[in-house]
Formats: sequence, structure tokens, C-alpha cells
Amino acid sequence: ELCKGQDFVLLALVETSPHRFQQRAVIRRSWGQNIAAKSEKENLKWQVVFVMGTASDAMTEERLVDESLQYNDILQGKFEDHREEDNLKVTLGFQWVNSTFSNGSCVPSFVLKTDDNVLVNMKVLAPWARDAHEISQNLFMGHVLRGGRPSRDQSEPRYISEAKYPRDDFPNFAQGPVYMFSLDVVIRLVKAFRAFGHMTPFPFEDVYLGLLAEYLQVIPLHDDRF
Repeated sequence: ELCKGQDFVLLALVETSPHRFQQRAVIRRSWGQNIAAKSEKENLKWQVVFVMGTASDAMTEERLVDESLQYNDILQGKFEDHREEDNLKVTLGFQWVNSTFSNGSCVPSFVLKTDDNVLVNMKVLAPWARDAHEISQNLFMGHVLRGGRPSRDQSEPRYISEAKYPRDDFPNFAQGPVYMFSLDVVIRLVKAFRAFGHMTPFPFEDVYLGLLAEYLQVIPLHDDRF
């Protein structure tokens, strides 16, 4: 149970892969410690959920079952886990947030998306999120890139064909792997997924979210802390 009926400041969706047991363990011991360990007096409550696809071998899947039973913080989709499917992890995570928190009495103010190789300074982020009442709606924040263009050079790591992406420009988007949303934007993004179903799987998760935000007329807000 995430918060026992009480709202909390921040939900962190951490993209990971099945075999990265050590990375998840480090997060649980550091910035991702369970909300029960946080100071009730300061009201700085957050929770971490790890998002991944399926492993390619049975032994790893068996270890994941044990890990999930022990910590109850793993969200696993029914798709093979590899880099090209990162946008499916975001979709899975946001759909879970929508189904879990959209009508409940226990909701996060903000949803942070990050990766398992990122160190999040919760001592700074959580107090900021707690006090950020003026931007608790319609928020999409990160390290925003503007005026980007798709690469048509097949030797480039960010290459994308015209067949998959015919536009000659990218929307303004928050560069991965870390960005933050208010809960209402996450819920709206889930509805927008259906409108962009023809584009999935899209190779660049951050651009994909930028396209969805553009569709929703949500303007990404730049912050140098991301």
C-alpha cells in the first residue's frame, strides 16, 4: 500500500531493466527509501516504483518474482525489455498512475520519471514539490530543448527515418532521462496515447512525450536542475 489513504508529494517512476538488481537495491537504500522512513513532521512523503519489461531468461524472471514479493515496488509490462521500447515503459507507468490515482483519496502531487542510473536529490526536490502549489497543475518540467531536428543520417544514434517521422522538426521537449509532471498532465497524457498509437513504438521517449505535450498544448518548462 503506497500511502495508507494520505496524499504524498512525489511518485518516482524509475525505468529499469530486469537484470539490474543492484541498481534497484542502491536506490532503495538511498534516495528511494520507503515513505514510512520519512519525517512525518516535515510531510515529505515520496514513493518509488520501478518500471520494466520482461526478461529474456527464466532465471531472471524467477528472481524478479522474489524481488517483487519482497518490496512490492515493481511494475512489469508484457513486452520484451530492450532500449527501443523505453516509450512503452513510460506508457505503462503513466497508465498505471492513471488507473491507481485518478479517483483515489491517496494521490501524488507530482510524478517524476527517471532512470535507475540517476541519483535524485530528494532532500532538495521533495521540499520544493511540497511547496510548489502555484505550479501543481498543467506542469511538464525538465531540461527543455528547442528547435531540434530529426537526424536522417543512419550512422547517428538518434537517426529516425522519414517513414517513421515525416516532420522536419521536433517539438519542444524535455530531454531525458529525467522530467517531472503534475498528476493532471499524466492523466491527460494517458488519453493522448490513443491518438498517437500509430507512432508506437517510437524510438525516442523524450521526443514522444514532447509530441504528446504539443498535442495537449502543454508547454514544457525549462529548469536547470534537470
